[in-house]
Amino acid sequence: MVTSAKHLLTLVELTSITYFEYSGRRTSSSAEVSEEGPANAKSQVMQLVREELMSIRCRVEVDTAKGEYIVDLAVNYSLPESVEIAEEAIDEFINRVAMMTLWPYIRIGIQELTARLEGRSLVLGLHVPQVGDQLVNDNGPDELHTNADSRGK
Repeated sequence: MVTSAKHLLTLVELTSITYFEYSGRRTSSSAEVSEEGPANAKSQVMQLVREELMSIRCRVEVDTAKGEYIVDLAVNYSLPESVEIAEEAIDEFINRVAMMTLWPYIRIGIQELTARLEGRSLVLGLHVPQVGDQLVNDNGPDELHTNADSRGK
């Protein structure tokens, strides 16, 4: 039985990253919104572990005063054989390995979509590891930061 993420890391091989949704849409025109306002982000993490496959999927939805954005993708790993994996090892692997693989793709996706549709880049903060519905540490929820786009707006 695999009881730790460290042990699991020696068994898995990253095989692919799958995009399920990469989208953005304006919900108002620039003239309708005088201030950029706050952005709200929510994320959902799902896992699929069976036989010789492990897939970790993360969906992030961001709503701003001007638009709605979604980046939904999975990181896929193969296992050399069917092994029994403790739930704690899966949770640790998700937080220490899989999310560290996924988060840069998610961050750049939200940043690119908001830059193209709003003329400003929203940058997701650091990923805060979670187990179930509880934060692993008490640093608060993921943060959303605004950066000026490359034109200096």
